[in-house]
Amino acid sequence: MPLQKAMTDFGADESFAKATNKLKEHYGITVAVSSERNITMSHARIMEKSLKKEIAGKNKPSSKHALSQRKGSTFIISQTDGSMAPIVVTKKSGVDKRKHKEVMYREIRVTLSHEQGSTSPVFSATFADTYTVGKHMRYCIDQAGCGGNSQIHALGDGALWICEQVDKQFGIQATYLIDFYHASEYLAAASHECAKDRSQKWLHAQQQLLKCGHYETVLDNLRDYAMANEGSATGKCYNYLKKREHQLHYDRAIKNDLPIGSGEIESAHRYIIQNRIKIPGAWWLIDNAESMANLSVNRANNDWDNYWANAKAA
Repeated sequence: MPLQKAMTDFGADESFAKATNKLKEHYGITVAVSSERNITMSHARIMEKSLKKEIAGKNKPSSKHALSQRKGSTFIISQTDGSMAPIVVTKKSGVDKRKHKEVMYREIRVTLSHEQGSTSPVFSATFADTYTVGKHMRYCIDQAGCGGNSQIHALGDGALWICEQVDKQFGIQATYLIDFYHASEYLAAASHECAKDRSQKWLHAQQQLLKCGHYETVLDNLRDYAMANEGSATGKCYNYLKKREHQLHYDRAIKNDLPIGSGEIESAHRYIIQNRIKIPGAWWLIDNAESMANLSVNRANNDWDNYWANAKAA
């Protein structure tokens, strides 16, 4: 089992070919690349199966009721976002399947949650539909210490499917805030139309208004140009913010010392997905990519040692 642990550890960080080189360098053991791959994928699938079982358990009515009855942290922070992963699909059967492969990028949804002030988030990752992602959100939020008294502070880029799942899963217990940088990108594009000679000054003024809770003033400053120039950057900015007025309460977040940016989930993409799934030349069957993502999740959730202790006992 120690050898399998080392092989899986290296395979989680490097291509399977490079992992065999590390095994030789550190332990003086030579294994075939196929063996390295099989061992790593085998344990990744077990970790994935275990996590999915936990997520299913947290979404049972009895578990939801228990969550609502317990006392939790005052604020739970939740962030969800999609990251594109390189996927290969075999279209036809035959001797040489390479002739019938199609490569594409598919979105894998990553979620993290933690109590306010914590630097140890709970993660999940899945290619599944948005309904399933909602279950992953509930699992992460539960594991982060949520209780019936907790307020869930969710934030992201304003994607409708994320907002819908936050509302569906948690109702009035949760609020959703658009990532401040994302809102600022829309305003930055509009600034070149609304204030050509002083675009930076105008942008900073709108940002300050948002932080102070005066989003209605920002919309007023956009409205005239947006109405007169349909399809313009200002028009797009106005429509984007207008549809999401209830998600612009940055002043409340700042008052409660809560984040207004989703930089955490953007960083998580790098060390949960991109560092391994998106290494140069890598293309994955979707099931294998999800298993490898869950291997990264296991490590990020600090479940690594516990997994191997149980594996050894078994």
